Formats: sequence, C-alpha cells, structure tokens
Amino acid sequence: MTGAPGSIDRATDRRTERTDGAGTPAILGRLTSDGRHPVLVPEDWDQYLNASEWSLGGDGLPFRTAARVLVVTRKADMLLLVGHDAADPDHTWVFTPGGGLRPGEDPRAGAVRELAEESGIDVAPSDLEGPVAHREAVFRFATVTCRQDEIFFLLRLPARCPVDRESWTDLERDVVDSIAWWSPHDLRVAQESGREIYPVRLPALAEELAAGWSGEPLDLTDPVDEFTIEALHEYEGKSFQSISRGDLDLEDAESQEEKKETEKVAKESSDLLKDIKEVLGDKVAEVKVSSRLKSSAVCLVADEQGPSLSMEQTFADMDNPMFKAKRILEINPHHPLFQRLTKLHEGGKDGQEFKDYCDLLYTQALLIEGILPENPVEFADKIAKLMAR
Repeated sequence: MTGAPGSIDRATDRRTERTDGAGTPAILGRLTSDGRHPVLVPEDWDQYLNASEWSLGGDGLPFRTAARVLVVTRKADMLLLVGHDAADPDHTWVFTPGGGLRPGEDPRAGAVRELAEESGIDVAPSDLEGPVAHREAVFRFATVTCRQDEIFFLLRLPARCPVDRESWTDLERDVVDSIAWWSPHDLRVAQESGREIYPVRLPALAEELAAGWSGEPLDLTDPVDEFTIEALHEYEGKSFQSISRGDLDLEDAESQEEKKETEKVAKESSDLLKDIKEVLGDKVAEVKVSSRLKSSAVCLVADEQGPSLSMEQTFADMDNPMFKAKRILEINPHHPLFQRLTKLHEGGKDGQEFKDYCDLLYTQALLIEGILPENPVEFADKIAKLMAR
C-alpha cells in the first residue's frame, strides 16, 4: 500500500486515516486525543512498555520493530526464555531471545546485541542465517495490546553452551523467569500439556532447523487472538469478516447469485425451518438455510452482534459461563439430509423420527464446533437407532 499516514485532530478525538493505492482514505477507527486505541490501550500504557522502544502507530497500538533469534544445536535443543504477564503473574509463556531495535539499528546487528544481553552468548553478525522469517504479531502484555514487526534469524551451535542473566534490564528481571535449553521432547510435552510457546510451531521446527535451513521463509503463524480482532475491526483498510458469525455477505457475483437462491429456498421452506426451531426450542435462536455451506450438512454460527462461539468457549474454559453466543443453526439446502428432513416433515412435525433428525443435526453442528453435547449417551442411542433401521 502506498501513501503516508495522516490524521485529523479535533478537541476530543482523533480520527486517523491512511490512503490506499488510489489515494482513497481508509478510516482505521476513532482514537483518543493522545492517539491511543480506546479499548486496547490504557492511558498508562507507557508504564508497562519502554516508551523509548515503543511508539503509538496509526492504529492506536504501541508498535516497534524487533529482531529475534532461533538458537538451535545439532541435537535440536533450543534456547528459550520463560516470562510472565506483569498484570497476571500466573500467565506464563515460552519465547525466543530477542527484542526491540534501537533507532537506525540494522536488524542483524540488533539480533546479535539482544542475544548477548539476554543470554551472554556473543556471536558475529555473519554467524546468523537469514532472516529466516518475518511476521507481524499482535499480542497483549499486561493490560496493553501491542503490535510488533518481528524479524527472525537462525543461529546453529554445535552443542549447548552456558548462559547467564548478567546483562538483563530491570524490566527483564521483573517479567522474565528463566532462560534455558529445551530439548525437542521437552518442547512437545510442554505444548501438549497446554503451555503457551511462541511461535507455536517451534516444537515442530526444532529438528528441521537443526539439520539446516532450506532458504525458504519459515511459516511462524500463530493462532488469531479473537479478542484483538473484535476490537480492531479492520487491518490496512480491509474490514475483518467472520465466516462463523451473522450473514456471510461476500460481494462477488457468484456469492450474490447464491444468496438469491438461498433466499428463494428459505421462503419455500419457511414452515420446515419454523418447526425445526420449535423442536430445538431454546437451544438455538434461529434456524435458516445456509449460503456458506458447500459439502457439510449443517453448521452453527453466532449472531452478528453477540460473542462468537469460540469466545463463548474461551470464557467457559475460564469458568465464566456468563458470555453465551446467540446460536443460529444453518442447514445446507443442497445436502441429501435436507431433502430427508423435508420428507419427514411432510409426514407431520410431531413425528418422532423428524424430532430425532432435528436433534441429531443440532448435535452434529455442536461437534463440528468442538462443543460436546449435553447428553452424549442420548446422542449415541439415537445414532444407533438410525443405523439399525
């Protein structure tokens, strides 16, 4: 994208703009008077981050460029740090050596400096391979959501070597718990037990990197942080659109044609959809024919305005059942099961087989979303009865 960021300052708010290739303003969102994102960045953000390294970007998030080093031995042991959240000491994660670049600093030189400061390992810039990866990470630290441009280098060593913490800064001593060598087995076990490791592909990459780097950029993509996506809404002028919430309104001609066809089927099947909803009761807020499904028979989506299904699961895992998604059951009108439901419905909405099919479709949609049914035994019994017919 070309064009420089610009801003319009007002007394109480700042609306930040930048232009796309055609010079069209792309509104990123309403920021506070000091340029912060009003939801993701608290007023005292610079109490948690070093303001000499971080500055507010055009999206209102603190931003910096960082250099990181993947340090691996011939036996695929990796040098990693364990840190914790300053606002939540019980929240810990494992990560690679590295940190923010100084103004005008070359990334390779910065990687060498950061490695020496954090581990005591001194190497020459020419000892580093790469850059092997380049990614932009958005993450939360303390109460602040940050955006970091990360450049990764690779350092292969013959064997483990001693490390020390003598050059750690006061902030590092406050939030970093340890630096140590991890074997591939240790990494796999830690990740399988639920330990957060960033980048998440490190356990799978350790042995591959020990054998040498192919020269192809590494894929260090991490899972999407849905809380951040909910608050950001868009990136580089492109609005985020969830495929699992509300109506999937794609603007291409083929999608619009499919939408018209779906609306026609929905009108013709209104009684069927109403009676499926009646059978399922409060389990779903609505039953509708789907324009997003191609091969699957059914899916669950969330209402456009409320929390998503995955966010509901996140809160449930935190023992907070207060946030419930408004569940919408979508059925593929081109799937044979829809034709079967239509035939059963013609025999009467009170038929037991029709009710069983409705319940089974809903439970199937739950399982697809990774949600266990409330009564697995009942679900298994219904499946067994259908198989025996």
